[in-house]
Amino acid sequence: AETIEQRFLDITRAFSRRNASAPIRVSAGTWMTWYLARNIEKLGVTDRSIVFSAVEEVQNIGRREALIGIRNRRPSEPGLAARRTKTVAFAPYSHPNAVRKSDWIAATVNTPSAIWVRANKRDQIRFEVTQPRSLLDLALAGAGHVVLPCFVGDAHTDLVRTDDVIEELSHEQWLVVHGDDRKLPEVRATIDKIARLIGSDRAFDTKR
Repeated sequence: AETIEQRFLDITRAFSRRNASAPIRVSAGTWMTWYLARNIEKLGVTDRSIVFSAVEEVQNIGRREALIGIRNRRPSEPGLAARRTKTVAFAPYSHPNAVRKSDWIAATVNTPSAIWVRANKRDQIRFEVTQPRSLLDLALAGAGHVVLPCFVGDAHTDLVRTDDVIEELSHEQWLVVHGDDRKLPEVRATIDKIARLIGSDRAFDTKR
């Protein structure tokens, strides 16, 4: 017998196909959303509007919480298609004129980089923030060290790396979409544009 879950998914897919003018919701973490916004002109636009959903939690693509997801691991859920882009590296950064050279800034979210700071720099944490985006603002203000993706930290000339890449935080990046939705022309076009943007950007290749 057909399950309630399957019926729900069938209805959702049918609605998605019918509503061709609905926005394309792209779900990503704070920093990839920052990156896409920063490169919106290079990304280009489609005939459909795009909604950027900046969340640290993985949204359920099967239930259409997002049409496209950018994740730090290959999805294991059935029915999803994935395309690998680049490897994302992380390193500590600070302003060269930081007032207190030993202070660290931590985020209270449960991302791997935030957990690493709390585990390894616990006694040196002077500030905590609830939103990862505030890490960048405080670092630029000279408030202390932060861990950032290298494609974010290296993009700011007012920040310098204060140590090597933290190898244990490096991860592959995946573009994820439902197997049915990837056949929709505008969804496929958006995925292709994001993949080309990331794939051609040497900012993701920076490791030293």
